[in-house]
Amino acid sequence: MTKSEKIRLINKTIEAYFERNKNVDTIRAKMLMPDFIKAGIFAKDHKGGLPIRELL
Repeated sequence: MTKSEKIRLINKTIEAYFERNKNVDTIRAKMLMPDFIKAGIFAKDHKGGLPIRELL
């Protein structure tokens, strides 16, 4: 998966999270790692969100 494809999926995953959690205004990206893994963007998390930090 290319970097731009991953970023598109990340955006969709974040959008879906905020649709499900309307009372939340902000969240750390590392807290969404389980959702990113479930979406197939990353295989696993290590070092508290390092995969998302490296990508972005």
